[in-house]
Amino acid sequence: MEDILPLIDAHYESHPDLKVARLDYAFFRKHIITLIEDMANGSERIKGIVEGLKRFARRDEGLLIDTVDLNAIIRESVRLVHNQIHKTADVELALADTLPQFPGNIQKIEQILINLVINAAQAIPEQRRGLIEISTECTDTDIVAQVRDNGSGMSDRTIRQVFDPFFTTKRARGGTGLGLAIVYRIVEEHGGTIKVLSKIGEGTTFTIHIPCKNVDSTVGTESDRDSGGDA
Repeated sequence: MEDILPLIDAHYESHPDLKVARLDYAFFRKHIITLIEDMANGSERIKGIVEGLKRFARRDEGLLIDTVDLNAIIRESVRLVHNQIHKTADVELALADTLPQFPGNIQKIEQILINLVINAAQAIPEQRRGLIEISTECTDTDIVAQVRDNGSGMSDRTIRQVFDPFFTTKRARGGTGLGLAIVYRIVEEHGGTIKVLSKIGEGTTFTIHIPCKNVDSTVGTESDRDSGGDA
């Protein structure tokens, strides 16, 4: 359209009664680019919803055969979402010096972290800059990861429904209600649990536990405290 519109414009100068799809050309010309962009955005949204449904419906998608280095996945996930969140919040990492690896699916674990970090950024009120803290540790029984934000927080009702498929408080902004339902399913597939604590006006913390019975070996990290804000 960007290539052809100048040609139609030239034709319109000598044919002021020109109509396109029974619309006066001036009206068509004013709105067509916006309409095309809306069509493209709508198509991408449909694609995202369908892909989300497929991921949610297929419990067996992706074998749990990778050796998962959770700290490395966290760093990579923060880098991947940097452009989406850096205008809203800073990210601070507090990763355990040594953290056992465990068998799982790297892509799925990355999906968990990306979902939680983006959700945390979206919870930050527009009038102030937020902070997202991501930490890891290993207890006697579990590998533990936390994603904490100082955003708007959630009501008790929202907390009870937050992992339900199709429940969303962001429908006006394009939320499908599948992100956290998929996160819950993936954690469950890895033999773990995920819990949420939240308070209105103070923020939200998601805590993931992966049982140590799934652990293979131990790896070191670059440092026990990194800043992810400039990732």
